[in-house]
Amino acid sequence: QELLMQTARDLAVRVAQREEKEVQIIFDSFTIPEDGNFDISNIKKYIIQLVKNAITHGIESPEKRERFGKSRIGTVTIGAVVEDDSLVLSVYDDGMGLQLDDLRRRAIEKGAYTEETLKTWPREKLAQLVFAPGLSTLDNAGLDAGRGIGLDLVHHEIRRVGGKISLSTAPGKHTRFALRLPFNK
Repeated sequence: QELLMQTARDLAVRVAQREEKEVQIIFDSFTIPEDGNFDISNIKKYIIQLVKNAITHGIESPEKRERFGKSRIGTVTIGAVVEDDSLVLSVYDDGMGLQLDDLRRRAIEKGAYTEETLKTWPREKLAQLVFAPGLSTLDNAGLDAGRGIGLDLVHHEIRRVGGKISLSTAPGKHTRFALRLPFNK
């Protein structure tokens, strides 16, 4: 558990430096039970992907955050709690929220959906486009994001083990991913 926390902190420092952003990592109720038979290497992969995603896509530059009346330092909060017979792993950032217009535009450009189809989708359904294979809102792929495979793989893996992934977002305020992983019996 301590190793996972340190990995997330170190990763955040490296990604924030590359992205020229200021970020702090907070762990809130971060407890992974030893008797849950979880594959810690998978949990580590999920945390790495979600932290990278939060910093590259969510957290704004210090200057932009100041213009929006926010602290220059973005916050990524990671939690892991037991609910019923599942581990709920969450990653929350206080960044700009999902840019649904960008997601819609990229999905149309990729030919995955038509403009007419996406016009009828509610916000919650549009937000699910972040899990679409090969879809990224970044123009150029970098070391930490832009290839459109990260969240797609996390989504696929979570479903493969019988888990669920959900997200909530508010424009200009936050994005939160929650992964519900069932205990292995």
